[in-house]
Amino acid sequence: SEMCIRDRPWCGEFGKLLVKRKGAILLAVLAIVAIRMEEPPRAYVPYDPYIQHYQSEFAGQITEHTIEALEEALDNATDTGNQIGLQTVLESAQNAPEGAWILPTAPYDAIWSNNLNNYHRRTALITMLFLVLTLSPIASQERQNNMTVLLTSTSGGRKKLWFRKQVVLLAVTVFVWVMVYGGELIHTVHAYGAFQCLSAPAFSLELFRNAAAISLGGMIALYYGAKLLVLVVVGEICFALSSRCSKNRDAILVCCAVLLIPAALAAIGSAVGELLSMLVPLSGVEM
Repeated sequence: SEMCIRDRPWCGEFGKLLVKRKGAILLAVLAIVAIRMEEPPRAYVPYDPYIQHYQSEFAGQITEHTIEALEEALDNATDTGNQIGLQTVLESAQNAPEGAWILPTAPYDAIWSNNLNNYHRRTALITMLFLVLTLSPIASQERQNNMTVLLTSTSGGRKKLWFRKQVVLLAVTVFVWVMVYGGELIHTVHAYGAFQCLSAPAFSLELFRNAAAISLGGMIALYYGAKLLVLVVVGEICFALSSRCSKNRDAILVCCAVLLIPAALAAIGSAVGELLSMLVPLSGVEM
């Protein structure tokens, strides 16, 4: 309402983008899509249940006592499944660097599965799709309503409005990030179990053998934090393109052409799309 816009300008900016431009509908659809998404896939590993069982049983920092306990358990194992599970965990512990931990790797293998079944690129494309479609009219709507002269001739239009739009942009971006990648973590935990031993050094996983002194919890935060930064960059590019369009329709077309078409090409493996889009940095796992 006019009173809301006058007394609470933030309400007006959110209202223009989410209500008048139907952005709330897109975000609601995104929430449904995120809820129904599948967990990240893991590569098939023979006798995996046995491996995961013994990783949980012997979880902790690897010491001489840990190696001796694994060797004793292997000597007493009577069936093939337990023997292979123990042998796999023992060999991994023996080859691990000093200070590494044994830990249940299933959820970590899932989120860092190197785009198995094209999951990570597909998820990144869905994320960009909803973000771009929601943010496309964020700046063009003033030009479409012939407000350019008023906005550029007043301090509120030059500074305050820009700041409010940036807050709206960041709020929408964080919402999309939480829906998609927060949902990814939840689905991963439901499918593979909780992320255990978060305080363990990241080099406990073979993928991060050459990593600096950072914990697994810190690596997860860095990984998903980088995704948020990439989404903010996508949002700012969308804002810049939108601010140069005089109609919302044109803004949507331009943003889709610049951001989504190259991303879609990258999602199907196009080298040109990989170079021209933000999809691979957003999927993250391949980098």
